[in-house]
Amino acid sequence: MSAEENKALVLQAFEALNRGDMESMFSFFDPACSYPDLAPSGFPPTLEGHKQLLSALSTTFTERHHTVEKIVAEGDTVMVWLTEYVTHSGPWRNVPATNKRVSFKGVECFRLAQNKVIEFRFIYDTIGLLQQIGME
Repeated sequence: MSAEENKALVLQAFEALNRGDMESMFSFFDPACSYPDLAPSGFPPTLEGHKQLLSALSTTFTERHHTVEKIVAEGDTVMVWLTEYVTHSGPWRNVPATNKRVSFKGVECFRLAQNKVIEFRFIYDTIGLLQQIGME
């Protein structure tokens, strides 16, 4: 696939995510996809771990919407700079629900092969998120 085709595939995954269609979103990921950045969060670095993480966060952070600020592709790799908007509806890291609408920045890296994501890496502004919900 070309870099432009890879970008289009990643954007389709974000569209499915923003619709709340998790089944469609996960269909863009290879079942053997690697998630090296999940292990520090206590989740297995697998597709199942990704599903577990999103499920765990789904009641804590509701009304989720992702805005792709910039997307760049080279070869089999797509980088996305994004802003995620959420409502803090449940406890997280010892902070009770505030019901505040908050946002945070992130960078996600997708490596693709044969129309599927085979590796997913991410980094988010967790400190900024924690500050917005009142953790000091």
